Amino acid sequence: MDNSAALDELRKRSADPDRKLLLRGVTVLSMDTEVGDLEEADVLVEGRRIEAIAPRLDVADEDVLVLELPGHVAIPGLQDTHRHCWQTQLRRMFVDIDGLEGYVDKVHRKIAPCYTPDDMRLGSLLAGLGALDAGITSILDFSHNSRSKAHSDGAIEGWVESGIRAVHASCGPVLGDWEGQWPGDLERLQERHFSSEDQLVTLRMGLLTPQIPGVGEHLEVTREHLEIGRGLGLKITVDAVFGEMAAGRL
Repeated sequence: MDNSAALDELRKRSADPDRKLLLRGVTVLSMDTEVGDLEEADVLVEGRRIEAIAPRLDVADEDVLVLELPGHVAIPGLQDTHRHCWQTQLRRMFVDIDGLEGYVDKVHRKIAPCYTPDDMRLGSLLAGLGALDAGITSILDFSHNSRSKAHSDGAIEGWVESGIRAVHASCGPVLGDWEGQWPGDLERLQERHFSSEDQLVTLRMGLLTPQIPGVGEHLEVTREHLEIGRGLGLKITVDAVFGEMAAGRL
């Protein structure tokens, strides 16, 4: 069926947080025991919320955009639980890096220090748009190239611009020159960007476990870092859990 007119109108209303959309005739795989799975059903979405799912919904509201979607499947958005999204621009550039040490040398030692705050913003924005295009509606970004306050702000602004649900796991840079603002900057980020608990982009603290001697030791899981994160009420995400060495400094 031709949904071109409805899709054009949907694009015009993309910035409207209260827009209403009816998906007509889709197969629903809800992953919810109360809703169940429906071979053919209508799904009513108002703003951020799914308001109703039923075999047939009669909606008289003229503001509701209707998409006729028989043969399509509606499922919950997929979740990507770990990416380093500032590296989005580097995808497919390195296909023959020799292990973890080679990756650290090329990406963290040579390329990462060249990044600007706008590079961070573009990495988040491109990652968010690409994820949405693939059916991923929630993503955790372990952001370990926050060389300045502006770098962190840029990464967060890119997520907000993309419109995806994102967790910004803030972490300092692994190697190279930086302002040394992390983890002290977490409090500023929390106040500036995350004043509400009901928003699509949220903040966490990102920490590393011991990986390569001399690399990222200032970002590792320590009692002091954990106390800072917990003192701010932040959830904490840890990258690279390599067995017993992960708890070696606690």
